[in-house]
Amino acid sequence: MISYGMWQRDFAGSPDVIGKTIQVNRKDLTIIGVVPQTFTGVNPLLHPEFYVPRMMTEVVDDPGTHFLTDRNVRAAEIYGRLKPGVSMEQARTEVARIASQLEQENPATNRGRTIGVYTQTGFRIAADPDIFTAALLFLLIGALVLVIACVNVGNLLLSTAPARTRETAVRLAMGATRGRLIRQFTVESCLMSASATAAGVGVAALVGRFVRSIEIGAGLLPLWVDMHVDTRVGLFAFGVGMAAGILAGLIPALRCSRGDLDQLMRSANPRVARSKTRFRQILVGAQVALATVVLVMSGLASRVCRY
Repeated sequence: MISYGMWQRDFAGSPDVIGKTIQVNRKDLTIIGVVPQTFTGVNPLLHPEFYVPRMMTEVVDDPGTHFLTDRNVRAAEIYGRLKPGVSMEQARTEVARIASQLEQENPATNRGRTIGVYTQTGFRIAADPDIFTAALLFLLIGALVLVIACVNVGNLLLSTAPARTRETAVRLAMGATRGRLIRQFTVESCLMSASATAAGVGVAALVGRFVRSIEIGAGLLPLWVDMHVDTRVGLFAFGVGMAAGILAGLIPALRCSRGDLDQLMRSANPRVARSKTRFRQILVGAQVALATVVLVMSGLASRVCRY
């Protein structure tokens, strides 16, 4: 079976491709199907151009290697689906029984060998625990960058607080409740956050499209990253954006709506406003501290990727 990309590139998407032959290592292979466009293999980096049954490996590979007859060869990775109604524990019990039976039948090669069942994510973590560490590290870096952005936006919104306190006092004098003012400030912040999130998702989609067009390696199995923005990414981004909007807008909202009318009216005085900048200075200090943490964690992440 050939890949969808190979079908489009080498056969122009012809519907009569079934039955045609291709040469692999000077061997003629008959095309029996085309894999769906959405299937890119089980490895996120390796995207094969064609797929052959396991028993045909010796035909297209080194004839001196016998994967199916040499019990010392253990380079196979098996992926499968659980039958409906079968749990992971039942599958582990069944493959453990098969491993015990193989050990009894072939004690020379299977002594002490066991078989495990993992989810796809669990298998990657078990095969290379550093992947989980690196993923967690990058997640923390992204979270810290988001917190820095929230602190920065919150600080900018706080800078407008002296100019809006008189407006807040007028609204309170006309009968507006504090909760209504907080909702107004929060909605304004969320609208700004939603606009920024939409722009960020658009930029991410363009970057993903550019990354997909880059072929990392060359040879029999070219490498490229299948990076794209789907519905899950969009919903997560907007969820985080709304949370960030609430976080960034809640502090200015509480700051502008607290106190009585006389205090709010007097807070428009520049001398009073300058006396209330200490909290903004604290936010700036927190932003610098978080930026330093991100810089250190980025250096650690580069060392993890290097090794």
